[in-house]
Amino acid sequence: MSSFLNRIFGPQSPDPLPILPPLSRGGMKTDVVRSPDEHRDDFMPTTPMLPEDCSSSDVIQNNFFLASDKLRMLDRLLATQCVFMLRYRRNHGSAIVLGFPWIAENFLLNSNQALRNCDRLASRIVQLGGLPDYSPQYMDRRSHVRYEDLSNMNIIIGANLTAERAAMRFYRQMALLVGHRDETTRKVIDDMLRDAEKHVTALTAWMKK
Repeated sequence: MSSFLNRIFGPQSPDPLPILPPLSRGGMKTDVVRSPDEHRDDFMPTTPMLPEDCSSSDVIQNNFFLASDKLRMLDRLLATQCVFMLRYRRNHGSAIVLGFPWIAENFLLNSNQALRNCDRLASRIVQLGGLPDYSPQYMDRRSHVRYEDLSNMNIIIGANLTAERAAMRFYRQMALLVGHRDETTRKVIDDMLRDAEKHVTALTAWMKK
């Protein structure tokens, strides 16, 4: 059981922090999604991803994970939503400056949805006996996507599309891990997945214009 969870969340003991490559700025293409082994930290040492060859039956057999493991998962989800909230807040301002007011409005809506998801995740963490971690120092390290400053609308849309698609895969895997033994947590994750699907639909349409 412990080896299965370690493959998803990483080992319990902290590993040394590697040096992260600098983010590109100002319209240059950036790597918006973290690879599973790109970084480690004291909270969740690796990006929580189910193994590619992991079947649903594997998950069901190992689905009785501890509350501490669930808190670690929720902490990573909270960090991801916080980064999305900040990304879309930044994108909102960029879209106004670049002359795309209708896209700016949608970015603000996306940011507000992410903020609501943050509140729901934080509430669930407290219900499970934990404390939500909003530390700016470690937020970006725990998030499944990066925070970015971009100044080209096509690149902004493409970067968000990549990030949302990666987040959808992440949410689906976490929903599979939770299963239906914790309906409250599962409902929060399912709602986040639906938000991401709507965002992907809108971003894809903008890419075609």
